[in-house]
Amino acid sequence: MRLVAVLLLAAALLTACGGGTGGPGVSGGPDLSGEWQLAEGTVDGAALPRPSGTTATLQFVAGEVRGVAFCNSYGASYRNGGTSLSVGEIGRTEMACAPDVMAAEDAYLGALAAVDTAALDGEDLVLTGGGVELRFTPVAPVPVTELVGTRWALETLLDGETASSPVGETATLELFGDGTLTGSTGCRDLTGRFTIEGDVVRLTELSAGTDDCPADVAAQDGHVVTVLGDGFQVSVDGDQLTLGDPDGRGLVYRAERGARPATSADLRGEWVVTELRRDGVPVPLPDLEGTLAVDDARLAGTSFCNGFGARYRLDDGRLELEDHLTSLMACTGDVARAEGVYSRVLTADDPRATTSSEGLVLTGDGAEVHLRPRPPVEAGDLVGGTWSLQGLTTEAMGWAAEGEPAVLEFTADGTFRASTGCRSLAGAWQLRDEQVTTSGPAGEGRCPEELREQDAHVTDVLEQGFTVRIANGRLTIRSPGGQGLEYSSP
Repeated sequence: MRLVAVLLLAAALLTACGGGTGGPGVSGGPDLSGEWQLAEGTVDGAALPRPSGTTATLQFVAGEVRGVAFCNSYGASYRNGGTSLSVGEIGRTEMACAPDVMAAEDAYLGALAAVDTAALDGEDLVLTGGGVELRFTPVAPVPVTELVGTRWALETLLDGETASSPVGETATLELFGDGTLTGSTGCRDLTGRFTIEGDVVRLTELSAGTDDCPADVAAQDGHVVTVLGDGFQVSVDGDQLTLGDPDGRGLVYRAERGARPATSADLRGEWVVTELRRDGVPVPLPDLEGTLAVDDARLAGTSFCNGFGARYRLDDGRLELEDHLTSLMACTGDVARAEGVYSRVLTADDPRATTSSEGLVLTGDGAEVHLRPRPPVEAGDLVGGTWSLQGLTTEAMGWAAEGEPAVLEFTADGTFRASTGCRSLAGAWQLRDEQVTTSGPAGEGRCPEELREQDAHVTDVLEQGFTVRIANGRLTIRSPGGQGLEYSSP
């Protein structure tokens, strides 16, 4: 069994910022890397309390010491040189736990603030100073593969010594390799994002649907959201996943194996085709990409050559499409054969969607389309060339770009250059979670009347900030207001 601390540690939640102690030194001191768990501690000879079912952890990352102090997450700057160590002002989140847990947290953080020496004793890390001795043991890293790529089904709720079975629809939890997570409470869907640094997982987002829960499921819904949202510990033992928070609440999940009917929560997101079959025979994938993007009510994508879109309903894995539209470009060769398989599934009388730890499969009329989640766009995917504007879109229509070639260039130093077809623009950019924010787009030049609408459209999108997607060698930009730009690859 392996243990990993899972923290909800957002800078905005910290009650204090690190003081002016500066960053860490590296002058011959002990190796502080990795995560450490408090094994024992004393202050002036008296043992530090360590409440049952809780733990205190420690990790030195990027100039910051952080961890869990039995209940809350904490963080501070630190400085070390040789064996000396000083910890800056400690900030922490503000969860309320049982009185004995809060007392232990205060004692631990007070002791940590007093240490001035760090040394290794065998495999243990020992921090001392001012009558304090804190002994930590290393926490073995949890392989990402034990948590990611498995769909977990809730089978037990824990509250102290009490265990109960779940009610309502099957409550699930699934973490994906692109840093997203999905799940459900038994009556509401969950979505979020997480990051993994070594053996530490951080929930950076967690949101729940707005559906009302039946009275008999409402308490379970609150229990699941509380455990997931307040920071928790995770243990993986075979096909069993156990989550627990400092107040003794917990969740026990069991891994789901094999394919099963997909739910709407399974479908939501962006997918890339990885395999095609027709009547059981593999069909070669062309150089172009097949895609699928799904939200709560609509799906859209490219079937290697043409684009498609439809409203959908999903009932026990049966996929019903309404208002199905597709473009009518002529395709040839491998592209036409691949498109034929994808289109055959979408137009089948009874298409089905199943999911497993390996991804999503759409089937119908003897055809199969296998998909995996789309990897997120990274900054390096945008820089290094000139993107050429091909079209402009709104939620209702699209049209081709006109005028002089309109281009967009992102540079590694955080600046961008663009043109609208009649004017030049320049500014700064930053990418986070496929969302580009810009600052200071400044334009030069004048536009003829027939290009002013295009100029305004491009300028509005670049000024507002936008999401980015890359598929089939094309960059698609969408603003929060639904305006879009389509660029071809450098």
